[in-house]
Amino acid sequence: MNWFTWEMAMQGGNCSITSYIEACLYWRKPFTRKGIEQRFNVTKPTALKKLQPYVDAGYVAIEKLGQVNLYTPVGQPITSNCVPTFNDFVEKHPVLVGGIQTPLSYQRSEAPEIIGKLLFAIETQSRFEAKYYSVSSGQHEHRVIQPHSIVFASGRYHTRAYCEKNRRFADFVLARFAEEGEITSEGFPEHTGEFDDDWHNKLVLTIISDPRLPENNRKCVELEYGMQNGQLELTTRKALLNYALQELRVDRYNEDPFAQQIVLEPKCRERIKDSFWPKG
Repeated sequence: MNWFTWEMAMQGGNCSITSYIEACLYWRKPFTRKGIEQRFNVTKPTALKKLQPYVDAGYVAIEKLGQVNLYTPVGQPITSNCVPTFNDFVEKHPVLVGGIQTPLSYQRSEAPEIIGKLLFAIETQSRFEAKYYSVSSGQHEHRVIQPHSIVFASGRYHTRAYCEKNRRFADFVLARFAEEGEITSEGFPEHTGEFDDDWHNKLVLTIISDPRLPENNRKCVELEYGMQNGQLELTTRKALLNYALQELRVDRYNEDPFAQQIVLEPKCRERIKDSFWPKG
């Protein structure tokens, strides 16, 4: 069977139905023919035609629940690269799981004009000029940057760019730009992302359960984080190290091991201690 890619699901039409079915098979047990009809505005024969190959191939079984036919996965789950990540699955099909709730919900106000110009500057390797609110100085400063990437971390959008004022690559929070800015000129070849060493330098973080926890509690934490042999290895860019440590909550040490739960493996902490961003 030729599986459709998850990207094709975003193009509409029948391949959306196929990717939807495969995502349901991988991430969620029962689904219904009626649900496909309503979601994709198709007829019953069309929905059945898309479902039948999965029934014939033994990927699903039809079970009765009242007056509804449930399609339930059986056998080995689909493991082709058409399967979306859990985040993509929830984002594209929030009705399936009721959405993901977060402790805090608020909307950032990045101006479309800023984002559009930054994306254009990235695409054309151009210089971008604007007033930027600096936390260190506490005031708006004139900055000329040459951006190469957009990052979402710690609940904020950033652009990774070469800063002509500080003569190094750094992160700039989009919400701190005081104006939409201007594309000033063609950028310098030596200021492109190709020369951002910290961006290309990858670091492996080794996470372990907090050794202060009792053994049974450590096993629980290891299970929760999917650790193998008591460790979990995660890869991040050196430029994004601070964000990674903050999101894992291992950037600081909590006196309560039940609040801490996970820590950096000692050799890993020693290995990365000099890899934090320069301040200022």
